[in-house]
Amino acid sequence: MGRFYRYPIFYILLTIVLTGMSETFTDVIDIFNDVLIKPIKWLYPLKAHQLSFVKVLFFGIILLSYYFIISGIYNFIMGLRENQFNENQYLKQFEKYLSEAIMNVEKNESDSKIKESITNFMDSFEEWIGSILKLQSKHYKCFWIIPSPQLESGINSGENQTTDFLLISKATITNEIKNLLSFIVRSPKSRYFDTQVSQHIDNEPIEELMCVRNFGDLKLGFAVLIYKNGVINDQIKQEFLIPTSYLLLMGFNEKLTEAMATIRR
Repeated sequence: MGRFYRYPIFYILLTIVLTGMSETFTDVIDIFNDVLIKPIKWLYPLKAHQLSFVKVLFFGIILLSYYFIISGIYNFIMGLRENQFNENQYLKQFEKYLSEAIMNVEKNESDSKIKESITNFMDSFEEWIGSILKLQSKHYKCFWIIPSPQLESGINSGENQTTDFLLISKATITNEIKNLLSFIVRSPKSRYFDTQVSQHIDNEPIEELMCVRNFGDLKLGFAVLIYKNGVINDQIKQEFLIPTSYLLLMGFNEKLTEAMATIRR
């Protein structure tokens, strides 16, 4: 914002000192007061006192008002730019690692190279989701959902279909979590949100969840279990659309999902 805006009090004190040294300076202050007060007159409905010191004090208050207004607008704009910058950075990083993973799989690179590139893109995706949630890592856990390699037809949506699937996560996978996500993968919805998880789960302190999966036979899914109330809202749902749109298509790359099934985190 520049030195003037960072140190307004210094200039106000300097103005007060100069006022004591010159009557002409006081007249100049009168002119500035009349000009500066017009845009923000609603803040100061009363007229300034006629004493020189009060005139200068009034001038200082007006300057401070402009400082807070300008700095507020500046910080708001910079905040928007920073959020956009962060989102673009996460997107670029994810695309970079995803393209590397797909290329390594398609070229039949070594197992270690494939696993490293897949782990990188999974980590970058989870970081992207974490930036959207704005939570500490202890307050959410991410799970990748993949059909079991033994299944030829995949997992279908519908009440009577099989739910044999793999969960890949850095977190501990309990039976209760697997049962919870078993219900989710049978959902006909491509995206699923639940803000009342605690009402139908007993042994895990999970409060909310978000999940995405492709339509039809399950090829690839992703779930976020949230251990805090009041996180999911309309803005979070909207921001969740961008990264998860990639997953709706990624699952149809069978070589990629087969390689992902070998990952142990």
